[in-house]
Amino acid sequence: MLFNLSQLGFIAFPLLGILIPFIIWTSKKDKIKDVDQVGKSILNFQISWTLLLFFMSIGIVITYKLELATNIFFAGILLTFSAMYLMNFIVMIFNTLRYYNENLSNTNLHFPF
Repeated sequence: MLFNLSQLGFIAFPLLGILIPFIIWTSKKDKIKDVDQVGKSILNFQISWTLLLFFMSIGIVITYKLELATNIFFAGILLTFSAMYLMNFIVMIFNTLRYYNENLSNTNLHFPF
């Protein structure tokens, strides 16, 4: 359960949502049953989420700099990023509860790597 909750690092900084589970996964994958599969699923989801967040940020900056959209408001950008963080948090809590109830966490909301 602690392994699944290690994803909460994304709240402080998006890359911590990858780094903390990666460190735990690499140190425990051969020692604890099912950590390898759950770790891969967690890392895949967090990498996908972080890439999506990064590319959305780049897209917003390019759109703003090229003046393709003149009605980009700070509140809209903040709302979009807040919704993404909330989605990540909900999926993480859902998968933690699934794993706690002995169902292996398998998030389908990711790009397969």
